[in-house]
Amino acid sequence: MDKSSLTTVNPHYLQNVMATAQKHEVVAGEDIYNSRGMKLIAKGERVDDKMHDRLIRFKLHHPLECSLTVNEGVTTESIIESAKTVLDEVGPLAALFKTKSSIKKAFSILKEIRFDQVGTLLVTMENGIGTLTHSVLVSLSCLAFAIELNLDPSRLHELVLAGLLHDVGELYINPEYLKPDRILMPEEWKHIAIHPHIGRLVIGEMTKWPSSIAIAIGEHHERANGFGYPRHLTGDYLSTYGKILLVCEAVCGVFMSESHSAQRACLAVRVIPGEYPTEMVSLIASIPHDAAASTQDTMHVSVEEKIMARIERIEQIIGAALGKMGGLLAKEETNSSSAAFLDYVYKRLLMLRTVMNDTGLSPCYHIEQIEDEDGTEEIALEMETVIYEIEWRLRELCRQITLMSAKFDDDMQECLGKVVTSLTWDQM
Repeated sequence: MDKSSLTTVNPHYLQNVMATAQKHEVVAGEDIYNSRGMKLIAKGERVDDKMHDRLIRFKLHHPLECSLTVNEGVTTESIIESAKTVLDEVGPLAALFKTKSSIKKAFSILKEIRFDQVGTLLVTMENGIGTLTHSVLVSLSCLAFAIELNLDPSRLHELVLAGLLHDVGELYINPEYLKPDRILMPEEWKHIAIHPHIGRLVIGEMTKWPSSIAIAIGEHHERANGFGYPRHLTGDYLSTYGKILLVCEAVCGVFMSESHSAQRACLAVRVIPGEYPTEMVSLIASIPHDAAASTQDTMHVSVEEKIMARIERIEQIIGAALGKMGGLLAKEETNSSSAAFLDYVYKRLLMLRTVMNDTGLSPCYHIEQIEDEDGTEEIALEMETVIYEIEWRLRELCRQITLMSAKFDDDMQECLGKVVTSLTWDQM
């Protein structure tokens, strides 16, 4: 999706519009014309399923997003009510706010947010696909970080809007790819990987909001060490709001864990050194580990053989992939177009192996050793979290290699295909 495609109606976005129109009154805020000047929908006309074919068949004179209005959609007041609920239910979030005055300040900023016509429809559509609660959680987390970092309070409504709409690009993606139990193939994952760019484009081109909002949305899956997506930006090239948003987006999923969410979040952001900004890692590490003890049951971890099997499998996979990459790097000319990408892949694999070694995960580490040590539960929790994070990054790397290989010649594609094969196993 690029600027030239904004007047072509995205079928998944349109389907979300139609779904929203079944619950809310969605009307044309202006006459809607096709690119040849034919009126398709009159101003004030209510949108319904019968208009689907008219809108999908033609290139429009103006983007559809700018032409629709939703009545009685999501409001600032409903966002605040959702925020109160989230704050009560998510222990680690409450612990991010160090004082009651910080919480009061956060809610005063929430009261200042104002949605324009486009933003109101988009945030209402997010609520329709079930992502608004997550977005409210992310926004509140962003405010907690921003307040602790003493950022300019007069501009924090921009960070709130970025948090609320960071996943707006998902409205333009086949909903089948968004199902939590769907195992995505690399060609399918590319649609997910592009959603930050879509979100940045939609907010940047279709609202009059400050550019900081769109920029942060485009960066919410980047990583400070350059191993994020879609642009692989490093810390020096990330905006301040982007850095906050990418951390909050990552940890908020962990905050919703059934047990030990604070510990898991702390481990997740520290597994890969340099992945997240240091000052924000420190804030997460400061969350008391018993922050959610009153609402969550204590987890009893039994160390099983399958954990050790996963460690052994990861070691085998990384070793095999490094062997194939080493051979490729030896053959490839340093000034070739593929050399930089090969170096990127090799460094990621080395980094993951280093993480395995530094955290003590090794096929030589036996269950008996763990069970003989003090703090068995804590050790097992750390092992499980680190294993999950490494498996996730190997899966992501596998997808990136598959997508990038299409840019190279047939021989290189064949070689990269062997690397992908070495990185693939049942859990991926």
